[in-house]
Amino acid sequence: MKYQRGSEWRKWDLHFHTPSSYDYKDKSISNQDIIDKLCDNNITVVAITDHHIIDVDRIKELQKLGEDKVTVLPGIEFLSDARGSEPIHFIGIFDENSNIEHIWGQLKNKTNIEKIEAEDKRENEVYCDLKDTISLIHELGGIATIHAGKKTNSIECITNSLPHAVAQKTDIANIIDIFELGKETDQNDYINIVFKHIPYVPMIICSDNHDMKNYKLKQNCWIKSNPTFNGLLQALNEPQDRFFIGETPQKNITVALNKHKYIDRILIKKVSTSTENNIWFDCKIPLNPNLVAIIGNKGNGKSALSDIVALTGNAKIISQDDFSFLNTKRFKKNGLAKNFEASLVWNDNQKSECNLNDDIQLDENEKVKYLPQKYIEKICTEENYEIFQEEINKVVFSHINEVEKLNKDNLKDLIKEKTDSLRNRRNEYIKNLQDNFEKSIELENKYNNQEMKKIHARLSQIISSISEHQKYKKENLKEVKAPADDTTIANEQKEKFKEINKLSENIKNNQQKLTDLKTSLQKLIFIKNFLEKTLEHIKLQITKFELFKTNIQNEAENLEIEFDVNKFINISFEEKYLIDKSNYSALKDSKG
Repeated sequence: MKYQRGSEWRKWDLHFHTPSSYDYKDKSISNQDIIDKLCDNNITVVAITDHHIIDVDRIKELQKLGEDKVTVLPGIEFLSDARGSEPIHFIGIFDENSNIEHIWGQLKNKTNIEKIEAEDKRENEVYCDLKDTISLIHELGGIATIHAGKKTNSIECITNSLPHAVAQKTDIANIIDIFELGKETDQNDYINIVFKHIPYVPMIICSDNHDMKNYKLKQNCWIKSNPTFNGLLQALNEPQDRFFIGETPQKNITVALNKHKYIDRILIKKVSTSTENNIWFDCKIPLNPNLVAIIGNKGNGKSALSDIVALTGNAKIISQDDFSFLNTKRFKKNGLAKNFEASLVWNDNQKSECNLNDDIQLDENEKVKYLPQKYIEKICTEENYEIFQEEINKVVFSHINEVEKLNKDNLKDLIKEKTDSLRNRRNEYIKNLQDNFEKSIELENKYNNQEMKKIHARLSQIISSISEHQKYKKENLKEVKAPADDTTIANEQKEKFKEINKLSENIKNNQQKLTDLKTSLQKLIFIKNFLEKTLEHIKLQITKFELFKTNIQNEAENLEIEFDVNKFINISFEEKYLIDKSNYSALKDSKG
């Protein structure tokens, strides 16, 4: 296999001109010059995209010169009839192994490029139908890119001022494969605005070079795939994960800063002193830093490879019997394993070596974590749940920063350390709530048993007084007689009526006083209840505040910080003021 590591981040340039373009600066540039300059800039894939021409002979020579160094993809740049303020440019790119003569013949005869010869037009005087030409590119097995963003001859030349223009841009986006941007910053607007309305389209940035002597990248364009056209097609399926515009992808930075953690390759071979006739292993396996799985049919060596990596990396497995391949019933049987040795070569060129008959060295550093299939099957049974949970805890604990482990040896102790203070604080809050609840009950009982009795007694007196008035009124009304002509009797009757009216007025006044008294009493009850609740609530908050201060002081002492929390944070509270206010006589005097 030519690219044994599979998909890796590589630098691509998918818009590149040669002297075959009518507007190229220096026609004396040779194909070797082109390949040399691309290699100097670490370009692994280039697309030759001359204006309205595929120079078959030049591309074939470039492919031969770039073999095993630069993949040269045949391509072509078109001027579109879709116009805004200027004609839009778009590009067709094809497989490096395609029939270039056939592709060029189809494009030359089925688009307006034919007018260059038929009507003696210059390359920049011919405009091709955008949709039809892109459809033809796809029919020929190619992909289409289009200028986008703040770049000359971009799709953004079609303004959004008219509805049909917006529709035209949307239609173009739906048939194009890649957007070629003019600036790195252009991608932000597409991500935040454009792609909210259309499907995500991969974005690249290219040199658009017309002068090899001054070859310059606007910014690096990285694609994670094999450096082939088929690799590009695969990357199109994951545009957000496999295309990157910038100095260096984050994964490359991570690997560069942690070379000792990434395996570059595995070497397995027979030992020099072996008398074993069969060559079980004689291989060099380069590894991709993005490797996440080993895939293959049963019996193809998946378990053998993973066991060898674990043994060579000194993985601390529970038992060596859990190895699927390197155990006494299989490869270690009859001493077969001692005939072979393995090496892990890390990205920092350090090596981990062992004989395949060796055992895990418990007293040496563990460089690889390994959970054998047999071990996973064992701990995943219901009766081994605790072992399974313990293994998960180990994995979680291994990913915690050493500084944050607080000198603990396992996740269980760390969790206990982290939660003890919270648990104590929670218990303290619960205790405070219980105390305050009990005080609340006590106050409620006191209020019911004492104060309410006084209120009921006063109400009983008033009700009794009203009853006496009503009784007196009723008795006196029965004795009242009709006025007589006799002046004396008339005067007596008048006096009686006056007395009755006076009594009626007194009853009315007493009834109003009773109503007012009930209202005042009810208001006094509400006020007293409010003041008492406020008092208890303040006490609760003060308790919490004091607990908060205590915790700060304790944590400071644990960290050996010398300071007194009372010198910079305190609270004052005049309890007597609220107690005085809650006194009924005081309330009564203040309210009349």
